[in-house]
Amino acid sequence: MYSYPPLVDIGYSLPYVAVFCMYLCAYLISGSKTWKQYFNYSHAVFFVLLVYFIFVGFRGYICTDWYNYYPMFRETPCLLDFDEFVSYSNSVFTEKGYLFYISLFKVFCNDYVVFQAFSVLIDLVLIHLCIKRYSPNYLFTFLILSVFFYVQSVNLNRNVKSVLLFLYALRYIEERKFWKYSLLNLIGLCFHSISLIFFVLYFFFFFQAEDGIRDAQESRGLGDVYRDSP
Repeated sequence: MYSYPPLVDIGYSLPYVAVFCMYLCAYLISGSKTWKQYFNYSHAVFFVLLVYFIFVGFRGYICTDWYNYYPMFRETPCLLDFDEFVSYSNSVFTEKGYLFYISLFKVFCNDYVVFQAFSVLIDLVLIHLCIKRYSPNYLFTFLILSVFFYVQSVNLNRNVKSVLLFLYALRYIEERKFWKYSLLNLIGLCFHSISLIFFVLYFFFFFQAEDGIRDAQESRGLGDVYRDSP
């Protein structure tokens, strides 16, 4: 008689602990004077990005949201069958942009695991751009992110793209380019309606950034971030 594996087991955490240790080793070795000539900071950044992509991108069917996303991927018609796609997109309560994204991908490939990997690659590019711009210590930030952002990046396929696009768009508040900020969050809105909040936040963050620019000694909130941005 078949017996199901236990719901809770410390063994399930071992792959995640191993990956975290790989990130930690890359961080420590890249800062070591002894090993720096063989494995410098740039090598370490590439290494952690590659490990993240392989581990998260080819995760398969873990966590919970795949239970909804996998059937959605299978049921969404290829964009080449445009009339069928329109009919399907009107019959489900999901953002049309995400359905279009699936449908366009299926023009080239109909494999869900490959779709997962491609989605993670997009997320990883945005993560890289955000950390590179906003953090003075790339590897340490990535180390923290691997602990607190992993479940979100795996389970919230639509939300995470909206959030990452918002984080990258913060630079345009400092540059006073509302249309670029709006464009990125409009793309995010195509994936998840949470982006509606980010349009409102523009005005709050704008005045916070202005405060940092006007008063460098007593800036508050995001003003501290923008004042020190390159």
